[in-house]
Amino acid sequence: MSIMDLFRPKWKNSNLVVRMNAVKELNDKTILSEIANNDEHPDVRKVAHTKLEELKRENDKGAEKIVSTVLNQPSQGKSGNIGWRIGHGDGQKVGTMSVIKETQQGIVQVIMGTNKSFDEKNIGVVNLVVTPNHDITDFITDELIGNGVDPLKVGFHSLNRMHEQLLAALSDQLLKNALLHEIQNDHFKDVLTSADISSSLSKLEYKDLSTLLLEVLRLRVMKGDLRYVVADAFLLGGDWDVGEMNAPDTIEKLRGSDQKEKIKVILWLVNMDRMTENQVKESVAILDSYGDRRFHSSVYDKTMVQITSIESAKNNKNLQDAANIKGGWSIDLLLEYLPEATPVNK
Repeated sequence: MSIMDLFRPKWKNSNLVVRMNAVKELNDKTILSEIANNDEHPDVRKVAHTKLEELKRENDKGAEKIVSTVLNQPSQGKSGNIGWRIGHGDGQKVGTMSVIKETQQGIVQVIMGTNKSFDEKNIGVVNLVVTPNHDITDFITDELIGNGVDPLKVGFHSLNRMHEQLLAALSDQLLKNALLHEIQNDHFKDVLTSADISSSLSKLEYKDLSTLLLEVLRLRVMKGDLRYVVADAFLLGGDWDVGEMNAPDTIEKLRGSDQKEKIKVILWLVNMDRMTENQVKESVAILDSYGDRRFHSSVYDKTMVQITSIESAKNNKNLQDAANIKGGWSIDLLLEYLPEATPVNK
């Protein structure tokens, strides 16, 4: 054993057996890829390759389950109890399901895998990805784009990047003109028609930047330009009115020329274990569980997927205590204890 082994992770240990066992326990695809390509020993590289394949199969399986459920459970299907009931009675128009992954990266892989499967079936999808906070919004957005999703198909609201996002969006003159037509605030119009928009935006307060960015996202969704909208639950909550998504041009753009299936609208409730009870209620309201104000049920199938990771849930003391008592993590454990865990979240 080298003295340096005391100061580095076990997957970098000088002992071959220690290193191989450590690699078997890894779930970080970036680290595993590094090991698979660069470790000096072929046996370690093989273990890393095998683990990457296992993770891919696991994520593909999660995506296939979601696709199967969405395709076979129409909007008027059963509500299900997934930690919080999103309504009662026969009028509900939202299908529901729950998924738990080992890591945060696994969540993104399931979201992307689900969309890939729908692409292969030539079925249009709109993804509303709701998170507990800006850090997770940034993570999900960066992972989507970093894994090959077209940045022009991803709209997001991030606390730290609002100025950057608005500048990029307003470089589209058609979008800028539409925004000028929609907004009533004269101060906002002055900003949008300024000779130096960047400077004018920098003088706006946070809430004004946020209002403008949410309006930009709304217009881009209504045009059918976005495949993913990522934001935290209070920003992308029930008060965010995307408008009626039933314009013929929007439907045609989302659906594709030869699609017969309804367009799928999936509300991804990411890391609900970190959300407050109010955040959950705000998120659920986006889909209009009983109404058709945003996504009319004659055109859209609406599904809510609660998805989290063990990596995230371990940070919730109530859930960790429950897992210790029950002897491990499972989706059933999360569903049983989430109603008790969320009221204490801040």
